[in-house]
Amino acid sequence: MEAFSTHGNGTLTVIKEKSSTSFEVEQNLETMNGARTIAFDSKTNHILTMSQERGTAPPPPPGGGRPPQGTPVPGVIPISAKSRQSRDGVTSTDG
Repeated sequence: MEAFSTHGNGTLTVIKEKSSTSFEVEQNLETMNGARTIAFDSKTNHILTMSQERGTAPPPPPGGGRPPQGTPVPGVIPISAKSRQSRDGVTSTDG
């Protein structure tokens, strides 16, 4: 069994179950910043993610704190497909 986790920071982790009590990170893949996992197609071995394309972010607030995000670009919802071929090689099809 495998699990997929997107982190919102531009990475996706594939976790593989070795036994009922043991798991390991199989791969870390790059995604678009903010991407979330939406589907896995077991026939093609594609993990699909989607995000929002954003404009330039405004400057961080004075004194620290969480920096603001850029305004979403209207009408644009990028979907990315990541394909795992083997433990050593990853083919990426973005579009």
